[in-house]
Amino acid sequence: MTYATLEVFRQDASLGIAPHFDIFKVPVDEEDKTTVLEALEYVFMNVDSSLGFRRYCCGLQSCNSCLMEIDGKAAPACHTLIESGKTTRVEPLEGKVARDLIVDK
Repeated sequence: MTYATLEVFRQDASLGIAPHFDIFKVPVDEEDKTTVLEALEYVFMNVDSSLGFRRYCCGLQSCNSCLMEIDGKAAPACHTLIESGKTTRVEPLEGKVARDLIVDK
């Protein structure tokens, strides 16, 4: 099993949590490929269930509900691959951050 690192933006003003980044090590499937959304799901299910992000994923890049800033560019998390041994920075799109990666639209 190989791993990648996610730097994930965290903030929850309602709980007094100031903006910062948490770092997570996530497994990467070299054969089937791993998307940012799958990596965030792994973190939510196995490491930190308080992580806030939109998880409506068709995997077809059509609804855009999982758009995030990934390594400095707006991209759908369901379609953006992460690479083993590399660090991927995940931030919310511009706007009012409701919590972590969730932005009020």
